[in-house]
Amino acid sequence: MTHTYKDEIDSILAQQRLHTEQIQELCAVVKKIETDTAGIVDVFQSLNGAFKVLHCIGKLARPIGWIAATVTAVVAAWASIKHGVIK
Repeated sequence: MTHTYKDEIDSILAQQRLHTEQIQELCAVVKKIETDTAGIVDVFQSLNGAFKVLHCIGKLARPIGWIAATVTAVVAAWASIKHGVIK
């Protein structure tokens, strides 16, 4: 009976070694994937920042457009009055 237990223990230890090797291989693959995708992650983070900046510029564009239109209208009216188009 002792021999049977020894065989079972040897089988369990062999399976444990195999699983340990497989885990080490998987860890190596995960590290390689992490290294390969690090650049892509950096690009997406940069794009996220760029979109935030563009969103802020978009929020400012409408009021700046209103101001520019008002200034243009005032200048056009002044030029028309100055040149005698409007009396």
